[in-house]
Amino acid sequence: MEKSRKIAHVIRKSIQKLVVEYRKNHSEKKEQRGTIRVGRASSLSSFFEKTFAQELSNIFPDLYFFVDYPISLYDENGKFQVALNYDILIVKNENKNNELEEGEILGIVDLKIDLGYLNDEYYKMDEKAEDKTKKTFNLRENNFKNAHKISCNKVVNANFEKKGTDVLKKIYLKNSENISKLAIVATRNNDHNRAGKYMEIMAKNGYECYFILDDKHHPNHNTEADFSSFIENGVENIDFIFNFDR
Repeated sequence: MEKSRKIAHVIRKSIQKLVVEYRKNHSEKKEQRGTIRVGRASSLSSFFEKTFAQELSNIFPDLYFFVDYPISLYDENGKFQVALNYDILIVKNENKNNELEEGEILGIVDLKIDLGYLNDEYYKMDEKAEDKTKKTFNLRENNFKNAHKISCNKVVNANFEKKGTDVLKKIYLKNSENISKLAIVATRNNDHNRAGKYMEIMAKNGYECYFILDDKHHPNHNTEADFSSFIENGVENIDFIFNFDR
């Protein structure tokens, strides 16, 4: 299977599993018994991220996938700048024969179910609010791009009996000039006219952006309708290829 179709397969499988998980949550809410009552279904954004990372790892088993993992950026003097969390950070182990201690960042995935989470600053006509949002996102990307050192912590010895006794080990990551960036939004539904601004900001910062389902379909729709055809239509023209061979 060519690489672009592999990525399409990952997207398709992840959204299909998301649809199933939404239906499971709806079913559980309907069948509540006993003294505990759940008013809202649990957030599925983390489920979507983990599922997508797992599907990617099935295709690229030699790579590491950091899901919503805090990373620290440092300047040329080794001074801490800022901590960032990306939905999925894709890392190649620099030492293939040993445990990951140093790695090269190959890809970043920004993964969203819909754009309903965005605040008003993304789509208001207020230019100051819009500029503020763009600058905040651009600053994050520039900090990442210009970082002289990137690291994250790995728990190597966790003691859950006593709080604060985890032993942490730093993993150092190399910032590549050719990082692949992909932004995927499961559906245009519930975007409240935010899609245009979102795509503009993401494209400016080097992301290939895709909406998979149209504005009439959402994984959260409590229906038995088959989403497969809509998913296929959403991914069939994807020509974005992660350059994982370098």
